Amino acid sequence: MSTKQLFYSTNEFPHLKSLEDNWSTIASEIPYFDPNRTYPRRTNNWPTGSNKSEFENYLASFKSEWCEGWQGNHEWFNFPLIYNDTPIDKADVICPKTTELLKCIGGFTIVGFSLLAPHGRLVAHTDATGQKFNTMAGNLLLTENTDASVYVLDNQHLHTQGNLVIFDATHVHYADNNDSKPRVILYADFKIPM
Repeated sequence: MSTKQLFYSTNEFPHLKSLEDNWSTIASEIPYFDPNRTYPRRTNNWPTGSNKSEFENYLASFKSEWCEGWQGNHEWFNFPLIYNDTPIDKADVICPKTTELLKCIGGFTIVGFSLLAPHGRLVAHTDATGQKFNTMAGNLLLTENTDASVYVLDNQHLHTQGNLVIFDATHVHYADNNDSKPRVILYADFKIPM
């Protein structure tokens, strides 16, 4: 068991408490997901370097729709909402209360819904966001799942509905959903307040 703190809450990041306070409103705006539909697949190939137009073109390709996550096993799906405090595509029309709440808080690099299928697993990975980049990741569980966890460096955090768990995404992390119904979270990478 690690002695280093791996999981944080709104006690350490109180500016995000309104996400927990409004979790049911956010949950009411989860876009419809059809488990029988084939959704476009998102790659994990973010543009690199300082080519701003390349990155803007990449972001312009994001649409307000579910897409299959980069692991490509029909278990994990994303619905993009915000990038650098700006709604993606029609996110502010589809999820007006959620995007307004996020704009009021501010400081978000990327936010969206993430769905993990029943008995699904998000594979272990790291993200290019974390404390060394002055950002943290937050996962707000929106669905009623009794056996859904987030793991950071193989340490388990049993996720509970309406609670935000915060962690450094540069650490190896993964998630599972051992329930018979989908697990949906609001994921948010945010800038650490000074």
